[in-house]
Amino acid sequence: MTNIIKGVISEIWSSKQILSPIIHLCDQIGPRPSGSDAAGQAADFIQTEFEIGNLTTSTHEFTHNSWSPEEFSFAIENQTFPAIPFNLSGNGQLSGDCYYIANPSKKAFEHARFDGKILLAESSHGMGMHRTEILKKAVEGGAIAYIQVAKTPGGIVEKGIISTKGIAEIPAVCISYEAGHFLRRKSQQAGVTVTIKVKGKVGLAIGKNVIGNINTGSDETIILGAHYDTWENSPGAFDNGTGIATLLKLAEVYSQLEQLNVNLQFIAFSAEELGFKGSTAYKEEAVESREVSVPLMVNFDCTAYPRGQRTISVSNSNAIYDTLGHLLESFNFDSTINNRPPFGTDGFPFYLSKIPVVSLEQIDKTKPSYMHTAFDTPEKLTEDSLKNSTAIAGAVLGEIIRQKYT
Repeated sequence: MTNIIKGVISEIWSSKQILSPIIHLCDQIGPRPSGSDAAGQAADFIQTEFEIGNLTTSTHEFTHNSWSPEEFSFAIENQTFPAIPFNLSGNGQLSGDCYYIANPSKKAFEHARFDGKILLAESSHGMGMHRTEILKKAVEGGAIAYIQVAKTPGGIVEKGIISTKGIAEIPAVCISYEAGHFLRRKSQQAGVTVTIKVKGKVGLAIGKNVIGNINTGSDETIILGAHYDTWENSPGAFDNGTGIATLLKLAEVYSQLEQLNVNLQFIAFSAEELGFKGSTAYKEEAVESREVSVPLMVNFDCTAYPRGQRTISVSNSNAIYDTLGHLLESFNFDSTINNRPPFGTDGFPFYLSKIPVVSLEQIDKTKPSYMHTAFDTPEKLTEDSLKNSTAIAGAVLGEIIRQKYT
């Protein structure tokens, strides 16, 4: 099996079109929110790619809530700036001045009160409090609205979900870096009035998970997953075209191998951005019903960002952690390894069910990734970064199969 792993790595590195799925998803389809026509086109494309690789395919549909803004406006002293409401923002039409927090943290909120004010805080780029936590603190402190300032200059605004429990209590929006700093300066000089209007509509949508199977007759099935949905403002090259490209390449390469001795199920999940709705639905309907016996889930989310830190996270299995630690060392792979839970990814629902989860990502947290923005586009990616991450993912899968199923 060691020779097979080397062959998998070689096959991936010799690929000449590993970026092609990302370019198609971004340039030919574009933003693909779960339940949209574009998401349906993306699902059809992925299913066709699985079939070209000689996998047997199926789809798994599920219903989830959707949210869309019917009315939205944002102004500072009657001057408009780039802004966007967060998904599940509370409704409201209001005006007020701001309370500014530069680096949101639990300590910063310990004794803070915002009664009758709008909380203004900077985005943490995944290195501090999540926006849903900040919103909760804003509500507890008496804020009438929450404004998040984008970290990246250039008029960029970042989409995302603001509540995990339905419609938020107060309006919540993201404004550009420039608008945020303009507002901060004005607030320091004298009172400044911000006007916000949000009216959102809640509905139902049908999401679709796309499944490609390699069946060996085994009683066990390793699930490999990546989400293909995006926010309505983002082409989603990095998040998560890279994960889909890794998934499709591994499906192609492993479909050519014999004597795997375990079934492989490659799943392109939808509605990850809405809180792992697709992976949760599949886990509940197929895994917990024991329709599929799953000893391991491997997740690919944001797998290749040039010059970023590549990380493998392992949860619910010390044995797999040790195995992959030895693998990284023996092949001198450019990746760190940790045993953190797969928070914020489609691996999380499986983790909660005590299933071992391995996840792979490559992120540079010191630089903007353009996730959830209109600037998450293919030209920011490189073939070598994606090939390297995908080759490591292929070796990880091969080593786990070698250790347990040969």
